[in-house]
Amino acid sequence: MRAYVRSISLISCAFASVVACSSSDPASNGGSAGTAPTAGAGQAGSANPGGGAAGQPVGGGGGPVTTAGTTNGGAPAGGAGGATSAGAGGVANPMGGAGGAIVSAGSGGIDPGDTPPVRPLNVTVGGNKQITHSGVGGLQSAGLDTRAKQLGKLVVDLGVTSGGYQPWLGKRGFHSIGVSFPMCGNINDWKQGRDYDGDCRLNTFDGKPHGTQNGVTAANSIATKVLNGLTTLQAMFPTEDWGYFLNADGSVRWSDVAFTGMSHGATTAPVIGKAVRLYRVVSRSGPRDNTCGTGAAKGDFSRAMPPWDVPCTDMTVASWLDKTSATPINRFYAFVGKSDVEYGDLMFAMERMKFPGEPVKWDVAGSVLTGTNRFYADAGHLDFLSAADNTKPMRTDDALEAAFGVPEANRHPAF
Repeated sequence: MRAYVRSISLISCAFASVVACSSSDPASNGGSAGTAPTAGAGQAGSANPGGGAAGQPVGGGGGPVTTAGTTNGGAPAGGAGGATSAGAGGVANPMGGAGGAIVSAGSGGIDPGDTPPVRPLNVTVGGNKQITHSGVGGLQSAGLDTRAKQLGKLVVDLGVTSGGYQPWLGKRGFHSIGVSFPMCGNINDWKQGRDYDGDCRLNTFDGKPHGTQNGVTAANSIATKVLNGLTTLQAMFPTEDWGYFLNADGSVRWSDVAFTGMSHGATTAPVIGKAVRLYRVVSRSGPRDNTCGTGAAKGDFSRAMPPWDVPCTDMTVASWLDKTSATPINRFYAFVGKSDVEYGDLMFAMERMKFPGEPVKWDVAGSVLTGTNRFYADAGHLDFLSAADNTKPMRTDDALEAAFGVPEANRHPAF
């Protein structure tokens, strides 16, 4: 059994043969855009949840002002609508751009593959403070921070024994909940076959049988815990508007939900992203589910000398890494440490899944954090999210804000 590290210490994870430690888009992938900051001259790429303007994590260029913003599709974070459209960008989304009131419904404010909200976000709880709840609806914990502008995005933190409300996320305007889930045994035991890892992780997500894996029932699945948690929180705390993340039929509206996790959860999160369309997948010390790596880093990343066996056989790579994804691959991000003994495996998983961009070492001055979804640092098997505020001068905040698509106004909060 692996010990899952949740501390600020830069500690490598020792692993055993029974269980392996394991585990959405660069803003510049949005297509051409108008000159910042006056969004409105270009078109946001249809696959870009972050918006259009190159280098901007949210917002983006709308169509010409005479088109009422109809060409600004592609950004669930919203985009600039036409100047006369009074809100054609950003469907009921506070991350909308310059298109007018955030409560307005527009024709091109979300990616056409995403599910639009049933109604505008309506967080009315007062107090300008952090609000948390423990043990509500089967969740580990949940919360939001009303000092931040609310984004209308939910982040689910996965943990085997933990996973909970993340203050770092709350401070940046996210609703945040934590879900515990059972750890799959025999991960990366290739005698089980290539499908085993993915089948087990999918079973923990939806509680349905996958291959030979049916140990988790629907009632105890991650998906049910998220649904029950949101429904209960909405009933108990309606002014916090947890129901915003539900569809009209009461099901979870996944395309405004992000999954993140540390180690084992860092691999389950992208498996979920393959199964349902999410806002983001952010892996901390993951993803893995392969044994192609050559161990800890021997230096900074080099394409000429990658930290994995180039002729690695498919029989040591979980099949889910190769499957078609419901979530666009440019919404997947990952953070790894160079001294992590699984560094090579994690880098190989990103390569195999075709994460955008080249690996960037983010904890050095002058590092460019746009144009990539792969981040590494001089660290070990670390929970980079819970350690973010305590690892200065590492640029962890900057990199995480890029990965989660935090708008400029919500970055580096003073509280």
